[in-house]
Amino acid sequence: MIYSKHRFKKAVYHFLVGKMVQSGASLVLLLLLVRVLNLEAYGIYVTIYGMVEFLFVASSFGLMQAPLRFIPEIITNGKKPDFQRFIITLFSLRVFSLVIISTILFFNVTSLALWLNISHNYHNALYLGILLIFLIFVFRFSATILEAQMEQKEAQLLRALGPLLRVGLIIIALFYYSTGEFTLTDALLIDVLVFFILVLLTSYRCYIWTKNRELGEKQSFQFGQVWLFMRDISGVNLLRSFGTMGSVTLIIASTLGVMEAGLFVFIQQLVNKSLRKKMPSVMFRNLIMPMLVSRYKKTGNSEKVQRVANLLMLLNLIPVGIGITLAVSQGDKLIELLSGGKYLDAGWFLMLFIIILGAKSQGSVLEMLMMIFDKTKWLFYTSIIMSITAPVVYLTSQFGLLSVIITLLFMVYLQNILRFIILRQYLPHLGVAYTTLIRLAIAIFISAATSLFINNFYIACVIGIMTYLVMLVVIKPISKTEFELFKNMGIGRSLKIFQLITQK
Repeated sequence: MIYSKHRFKKAVYHFLVGKMVQSGASLVLLLLLVRVLNLEAYGIYVTIYGMVEFLFVASSFGLMQAPLRFIPEIITNGKKPDFQRFIITLFSLRVFSLVIISTILFFNVTSLALWLNISHNYHNALYLGILLIFLIFVFRFSATILEAQMEQKEAQLLRALGPLLRVGLIIIALFYYSTGEFTLTDALLIDVLVFFILVLLTSYRCYIWTKNRELGEKQSFQFGQVWLFMRDISGVNLLRSFGTMGSVTLIIASTLGVMEAGLFVFIQQLVNKSLRKKMPSVMFRNLIMPMLVSRYKKTGNSEKVQRVANLLMLLNLIPVGIGITLAVSQGDKLIELLSGGKYLDAGWFLMLFIIILGAKSQGSVLEMLMMIFDKTKWLFYTSIIMSITAPVVYLTSQFGLLSVIITLLFMVYLQNILRFIILRQYLPHLGVAYTTLIRLAIAIFISAATSLFINNFYIACVIGIMTYLVMLVVIKPISKTEFELFKNMGIGRSLKIFQLITQK
């Protein structure tokens, strides 16, 4: 059985190792690029990737979520011809939509460059950016199909290979250009080459698994529900795209300039690469969602789904606490050190981004629940909030970068509150206990206060983190029944370390 406890346990191992490698390599890549590119080139580079992230959400049309939602159901209850038809249809639609988007962008490069305040010397870089958009989207789609089939070993290996190859090729290029300057064009050419290789590899593995996957002769799959799902999710994604960091980056570049966009993205990516990949709801989403869909559709029991969601939301708060501890006590020094002295006095930005990350991680759990329980219409309605993020950010950007970040924080929390209220009607015990939240807040306060007055940066960071970890062992935020969920999912040994912060 593809979604058995045994395969799930193996998938968790490959998933964790792959995410750790990917997270580490991506962080090295971020710190490397901010040093080797000048401020303007780095600002344009991250603006191009902002366009990638904006269009990735806006143009997904539900095609990214459909594999995670329906592949487990087809494999569990469907037939092989239905499975193959599903994969081929979605893959064809994805490529067709990307060809149209890339063509439109290609013929509007000059207008796009003017809107983004990109100087004439860098206009040609946008052509590489358009090619990069196509390759990245195809790669991510293929990797998602592998993940939905619980082929985590291959999917995570290929995902981790991307930043590793990019770092390696940049280092080789730096040796080659030892007497010259590493340019924006060089960075984009390396990215195009790497993602072209990854597209070939992931597409080939998708073809092999689609061709060879063995399914029993079960009931026919009703494709009508796929189109209804994609219709609702398309609206959700289109609205949500205006609240993504990608769209905000584009607005900052057009109003405050590409250098301010560079600062915004550097801190946001620093938080993402160092913390986001370690957020349980992010790490386990593509792994747990197929499993929960399979179990829920088979038994109709929503209680276990609710308990898993509560546990994910609780675990999300633990890495956020570490981030806030460091940001409060050593934020300015941390940003200055990691940016090679290019960005100063940005500690407040760091702390706000960590809080936003925590809110978005909890929001991803709520979104997952709405998709599992087929509440996609409510998902669409609440996503309308994010559609007004872009115009609100545009209006507040005249007051500076800090006002933009505060606006983002407010919009994310507003959306989460509405979704939580809706889900509580169906899942009455959804959420983290107030007593647990208070205990975690106390742990963060004590840890930050302990390291705040230590002059040595490195010692202060170590003491702050160690104090926080000790406080977790003392307050024990995880209950015994919550830890039992790990064992029931077959991953108790993999996450045995959580026993230290589990109540007896």
